[in-house]
Amino acid sequence: MEQKFKRGNLVRKLVGHKIWTPEEGEIDISSQNVGRKAIIEYSYAEKYRNGQPEEVNSYRILWQDTGHSEAWSSDFELEFLEEGGEHLLVEAKKKREQIKKSDTDLNQIIETWVEKEGNLAGDTVEFLFDKIGYKSASEANGEYYILQQEWVNFYSFFNLIMTSSNVEDILNYGIKNRVPVSISKVIEFYIEVQSLKK
Repeated sequence: MEQKFKRGNLVRKLVGHKIWTPEEGEIDISSQNVGRKAIIEYSYAEKYRNGQPEEVNSYRILWQDTGHSEAWSSDFELEFLEEGGEHLLVEAKKKREQIKKSDTDLNQIIETWVEKEGNLAGDTVEFLFDKIGYKSASEANGEYYILQQEWVNFYSFFNLIMTSSNVEDILNYGIKNRVPVSISKVIEFYIEVQSLKK
């Protein structure tokens, strides 16, 4: 079976990213991506050389505007726009690094904390998890949906770190809710946040 797209091709996303959950059935977790332009990074058959026919037309793409990636995009979800080339991948990865630098700037995270109300980029969430010694299950398989679910569970804890003036409230919350973190890292992070807020 011949694959439809090549590395570097510029494409447009025709549908969001649909997943299946036991609670809700099929849901679209990224309908906002419909119409966005992306670059083909590789097909899974190319990358892993396992030759499974269903992986020939399943792709990892990089969004042209941000350089962020999306896994397992099928050929029927994408529309060919132009040949593109390696230069598009290089440009997208540069944008990705610039955005990541901004998204992991603790001063900026603190300044925009209240207005964002927990709506943070994946890089920001991973950065915050690392600060308190929590290892996300998404690191094992790269599933953004898992990272989102974990963030929902952790947001209240981080909100206390960012807004409370009493470290004991944070530690008590962590113990009461069995938050799986390093207490020493939580205290270090709290002190760092307080010092930057002054």
